[in-house]
Amino acid sequence: MPEDFEKIRNGEYEPILSFYKLYRKEFIQWGIIRFSCSEEEAKDVFQVIMVGLFQNIQNGKLKHLSSDLKTYLWAMGKNHLLNLIKKNKKIVTFSSIDSINILDSFVEATPSKEEDNHNKEMVRKYLSVLEEKEQQVLRLYYIHRLSMSAIAEKLGYKNADVAKKKKYEVIKKLAKLLNHKLKLMMLV
Repeated sequence: MPEDFEKIRNGEYEPILSFYKLYRKEFIQWGIIRFSCSEEEAKDVFQVIMVGLFQNIQNGKLKHLSSDLKTYLWAMGKNHLLNLIKKNKKIVTFSSIDSINILDSFVEATPSKEEDNHNKEMVRKYLSVLEEKEQQVLRLYYIHRLSMSAIAEKLGYKNADVAKKKKYEVIKKLAKLLNHKLKLMMLV
């Protein structure tokens, strides 16, 4: 990759075009699913981050990466998409093919206050499709941030492992429901 950056600094466009082709489709899909933006908005943001990448390499602000290029681009894209949401004051819906990983990332990552509020709102919105006890498991874990032990005690489960299994089953069910909804939306 450093050789690609050097080529870009020397005025060659081939490496940036290669990056563009490699990541464009995946980024657009990720933006649509993760941030509920339109395809045009995702395309626009991708264009902006690619121009930013090019400019940062050209002017020497970016000489090497401490992570891979995809991680760098997605981080830039995430910031732009969150700003777009804030600017448009959109209500973002939660739908994803990989809902389990996204829900788990709410807790594992250290989100900004704005992103944390956004994540909580998405969980609240989609809790209504679940049964009451299933809602409680997710609400206690993702919104109230209780430990698995505390959830087990509060909901009368035998131990933290049982609560963890219940949480997993509920997330799996929710993911299945949302995936079905997403497929139906794509058919329209």
